[in-house]
Amino acid sequence: MDTVGTHDIGSAIRKVRKERNLRLEDLADENISVATISNIERGVSHVKFDKVRYLLKKLSLEIKNLPGILLDDQQELKEIEFQLNRAEYVWRLGKYDEAIKLVADLQLSDNHPLAPLGYFVKGKSLLLLRKFVKAERALYTAINLCNQKGYDKRDNIEAASFLEIGMCCFQQNDIQKALEFTESGLDAFIEGGQREYIKQSLIINQLIFLERLGRIGEGLNRVQEVWDIVEEIKDLNILLTMYWIRAEFLRRSNMNDSAIAFAEQGLELAIRNKSYDRVFELWSMLGMIYTVKGQWDKAEACFYSALDAEHLVTNPRVRTRTYVWLGKLFMHQERWDEAKETIQNAIQNATEADDAPRLIQAHIAMGDCLRRIEGIRSATEQYKKAYVFTKKHGLRKKEYKILFRLAQCGEKLDEKEFVNHIRFDEVE
Repeated sequence: MDTVGTHDIGSAIRKVRKERNLRLEDLADENISVATISNIERGVSHVKFDKVRYLLKKLSLEIKNLPGILLDDQQELKEIEFQLNRAEYVWRLGKYDEAIKLVADLQLSDNHPLAPLGYFVKGKSLLLLRKFVKAERALYTAINLCNQKGYDKRDNIEAASFLEIGMCCFQQNDIQKALEFTESGLDAFIEGGQREYIKQSLIINQLIFLERLGRIGEGLNRVQEVWDIVEEIKDLNILLTMYWIRAEFLRRSNMNDSAIAFAEQGLELAIRNKSYDRVFELWSMLGMIYTVKGQWDKAEACFYSALDAEHLVTNPRVRTRTYVWLGKLFMHQERWDEAKETIQNAIQNATEADDAPRLIQAHIAMGDCLRRIEGIRSATEQYKKAYVFTKKHGLRKKEYKILFRLAQCGEKLDEKEFVNHIRFDEVE
């Protein structure tokens, strides 16, 4: 009896048992245990066929009648899959509670072949509602069910669930864990299976998390490795993100001319498709590069081009870095009041968006600004706030940057005063 036959027979037995409102315990006796019946229903291949034949006899079933039962079962599965796909469509419309209800109404048991998909849709909906603990619980359940014997993993629900757990961590500013779960998703992905777009999403998130963690050399190597998938990408947002992330790694590797080339290619594509979040980010990136190159008029024109599209931006997290860098530009031009106001906007935006890495960047920039216009004490308070967030979220590279600035401030304070300023545990 091959694996496919075992799985089909198990599906038929489970269907008949449920139709008759029988529990596993109701069928167990001295000749067949609950565990064995469960294994048969799940299609575990090592069960002796004598046990299968015995169970069929107890249910008054004959093998010749199973194809008809299986046909009915397949039609039922198609109907449930349709409802789950509908639930997935509903959450894409932003109706997250309705999607959760659609899944709940199906009342799928954990041994149902579509249970992993149900838990995945539920987990994704809970994530979008920012109910992270419940979302992670549902997604972990989906992963565990995918790893039961007899389950066909080619639907890539396991990889998709790892993707969303990574997003749960990212939304809670745990970037390291986000990266780890994303890489687990890449390991779990089955080539040639369903949901091929999942791999592209996992790769994009991997690159973004490497950038957020400051692992620039690793990120640049990785984006170069996977660049050949660009021609296969059908999702516009993923495609534009690939241009943005490659330009970002090049910019942070001081390969500015190459960064400009990729940013301009991405910008042209974003403008043509009216993808305003990416238009905003790519104009901002060009502004950053021209700031570093000392072409300040050109940099300012790029930043204001980005801000022209600000009212069309849907993701509030993209704004913070633009405000920070425009503030840096104003500092270069010694427009101190404008710099302070712009960076304050960055701090407010990052706080509202709960974006810890960008909030750290904003506090560092404010500290740099205040060192010039208000003095060491005001600057140190900003660096202390940034330092607390780096410790909380394990962003070690930014931590070193802040400690260097604090050390510079310490050179201009007496010893007692400096010690008072670096008591980070006192900062709320």
